[in-house]
Amino acid sequence: MTTSISLSSPVVRGDVSSLAPHILAWVGDCVDLCTPKDVHIMDGSPQEDRELKTMLVKKGVLTPLPKYDNCFLQELTLRCGKDRRSHCSQHTKEEAFCSYT
Repeated sequence: MTTSISLSSPVVRGDVSSLAPHILAWVGDCVDLCTPKDVHIMDGSPQEDRELKTMLVKKGVLTPLPKYDNCFLQELTLRCGKDRRSHCSQHTKEEAFCSYT
């Protein structure tokens, strides 16, 4: 059984044909909703893990914790308002706040 779905964003890495039909349909719905620049289908390999972590460190999303191997700090910002100026920043598990700029 083959299901064909055309994604509105290009797949820059990964094999869409390896996805189960219901997963491919879900990815298609997410792409339609979020309109990303491109899509990356993860394979879960150690090489891909290293590449993604390196990219996220360079972009300032992850901060390596030098005392521990393969351990990172991530600043999490969630959009929680109807406009682009409101957001929630979670600093610790126990503390979260919303700010409106």
